[in-house]
Amino acid sequence: SIRFSGYIDAMSYRWSPPNGAESLVAVSCVDRLKSFGAGAVLRSVVEEEHDSASPACYFPMGEPETAGWADDSSGQNVVRRMIPAHYGTGGTLGWGAGTGPGTDGLPALIFTPVDASNGYVLRGTSTTPINSATIGAYLVSTDFTLSCFVATSTNSRRIVALVDSLGSYFELAVSGTGKLTGKAAIPLESLEASVSSSATVADGQTHHVALVLTYGTATARIYVDGVSAGTFSTTGVFEGPLAPWFTTIEAGESVRLFAGTMSHVAAYASALTATQVADLAAAGLTGFTPERSDERIARLAKWAGVDAAWLALDVGASTSLGHADSTGQDPLTMMQAVAATEDGVLFCSGNGLPTFHARSRRFNAAVAATFTASDIEPSLNLTYDDQHLVNEVTATGVDTGTVTLTRPDSAAAEGGWYRRSYQSLTTSASELESVATAILARKSRSTMRATGVTFDLLTASDGVRDAALALDVSSRFKVTGLPASAPVSTLDVFAEGFEESISTAAWGLSVSVSPASDSVVWVLGDSELSVLGSTTRLGY
Repeated sequence: SIRFSGYIDAMSYRWSPPNGAESLVAVSCVDRLKSFGAGAVLRSVVEEEHDSASPACYFPMGEPETAGWADDSSGQNVVRRMIPAHYGTGGTLGWGAGTGPGTDGLPALIFTPVDASNGYVLRGTSTTPINSATIGAYLVSTDFTLSCFVATSTNSRRIVALVDSLGSYFELAVSGTGKLTGKAAIPLESLEASVSSSATVADGQTHHVALVLTYGTATARIYVDGVSAGTFSTTGVFEGPLAPWFTTIEAGESVRLFAGTMSHVAAYASALTATQVADLAAAGLTGFTPERSDERIARLAKWAGVDAAWLALDVGASTSLGHADSTGQDPLTMMQAVAATEDGVLFCSGNGLPTFHARSRRFNAAVAATFTASDIEPSLNLTYDDQHLVNEVTATGVDTGTVTLTRPDSAAAEGGWYRRSYQSLTTSASELESVATAILARKSRSTMRATGVTFDLLTASDGVRDAALALDVSSRFKVTGLPASAPVSTLDVFAEGFEESISTAAWGLSVSVSPASDSVVWVLGDSELSVLGSTTRLGY
């Protein structure tokens, strides 16, 4: 089996005197989880989700009130900033004065024109087309996506547009009846095509709006709050073997000045999928509430630049995870919080894949291997103490309030209260109560437990060696035939981690373990697992 797959972290060299005839190299390695930890500080969920879709330019518009323009945060240097342009007289730009989608922790920009022709637009221009890609030695035009968050109550205004050097454009606008309109137009030739949504966007509420052009099929689609709101054909307007070149991104227009709050303006040199657009909207509107535990871990991995193909994730049992602010956090810490909510395990397997085990994996798990006392090192230590004892638990979720459950019988038997606080990401009050109940069911009595089991693989039989090396995190195994003086005759445990030591004189494997009895759950009608309370507990 593969014992470790990772990356070299450091190498050091030294030579023996006097002539360096002998040299030693010390190599230290890390697994893939390091990419989720040190140095990987996240921004808000909205910013991370936008960045993960690789925008050509992206303007969060969260600048403070002293700002004079909006900076690009994509790092692509296609359009570096959007600069105010004033038309007519009066009107203001309120930097840092508005509230955006609410899950980003950032202010937003407020456009306050006097009317449709007196006020400000924001405009960013590039010498390289926004919708372009380099193929070989050639720059070619591409499909594109345009999106942002807005809140407005004013009709007949442009929201945002991509514009070429001759004034042709694709835009998102508010129609005369307050609907979202997507339009393609070549004013010099009086050509245009458009579609409007049935949903109203000029209602003062925050909405995510998007326009996606797939040039190969001459199809443009608009979205409101992540939901497709209409399509139109660009045939007869923009035709030819290549899509038009757009070098300017513009918020508002000189005769249709946007009025309202705007944030997270982004342009992509690709046609985002419906799922990607829905995720952009959900990032701001709900913070991905609710979300399943494995989906949250995969999302955090995506933000850290790790593809889903490099993950091994169980389908989570916790399906109601709420919004968790990622600003200033590292992905690994956030993943560990998800695993704690799931009551699962997050680790890196021997083959190098970041791996997530849901709590259900261990429910009534089959025994992977059985060893005898003579197969293991005699250093086995069984301890009976109150280290893991809990008889009062206070659990807090996301917008669920706090639940406190107690076991007075345990307090009386164990000589006092052993309190624990539990922080969960769930938005489900019933799941939160189930978690607290499960903690008390497992931990309200002092228990006998082993901290580890050690194998001498150098002297072990082939069968024992192969069985020990086949163990993985969450493998259930037993050790039978313990001495008569031992408090139990059989050890029934799960493997939690491994430490392997190999030298010229020894080969040892130490396995950290936890009691398997914690994961024996009630099954209706089962002859052995239907007695609740004595040999089983309720799963959740």
